[in-house]
Amino acid sequence: KQGELADDTRQRVLEAIEQLGYRPSKVARALVTQRTDTIGLLVGDIANPYFSEVASGVMDAAQAQEYDVFICNTDDVREKRALFSLIDHNVDGAIIFPTFENLTWLNEFSNPKQPMVLVNTTLEPHPGLGIVRSEIEKGAELATNYLIEQGHRCIGMIVGEVAPLNLIKRVAGYRSAIENHGFVFHEDMVILGEPQIAHGFEAAKLLFDRYSDLTAIVCYNDLLAMGAMQRCKEMGLRIPEDCAITGYDNI
Repeated sequence: KQGELADDTRQRVLEAIEQLGYRPSKVARALVTQRTDTIGLLVGDIANPYFSEVASGVMDAAQAQEYDVFICNTDDVREKRALFSLIDHNVDGAIIFPTFENLTWLNEFSNPKQPMVLVNTTLEPHPGLGIVRSEIEKGAELATNYLIEQGHRCIGMIVGEVAPLNLIKRVAGYRSAIENHGFVFHEDMVILGEPQIAHGFEAAKLLFDRYSDLTAIVCYNDLLAMGAMQRCKEMGLRIPEDCAITGYDNI
């Protein structure tokens, strides 16, 4: 048929491709298809093992569909700049773990042909913008309930955000558990800061200084829990016999 290659011609072409090491140009193909077969991934801190695991999962799923992944590490402050960079590279879509709740600027990128998926945000989905949420508040409530059921009554919380307490979902879950069991919620038992090991260490020290009867700590993430554990070890406290600690993310 017209347009088909004879077998010997096809074989000569394949041999030439192998000898020359030819690889099709994705850029040239994208000009025709208007697709790059790439996905952008924005995370706040790739050094956090949680995000490393997320990135691995995204890459596995993307590669199964023959897509490549561009990863941008925003260090929690360069989200908009990083997204501009991905758009400039003409990714087919982006997955974003937003750091800040004030994300109205994302509407600038609302484009059904170049969709975005945001993870754990209060924004509502609309064409070009999808949302995936986990039950963050419920998770913190379950963790606190567990500690209370184990007999703990003086339970502190270390948080990896700096925001009004009523806007932090994990704090809401912790508070619900405390109050649902008939205890009083004390704001000074919640220590805010960066979601890093160092903050977990210093915040645990502050909680022990404030409350000599502290026996448990709910932590915003696993890095904070690691810091709190280091502080307990330094004080000679056993975990969980002297101080029980819960993390969050299961790294």
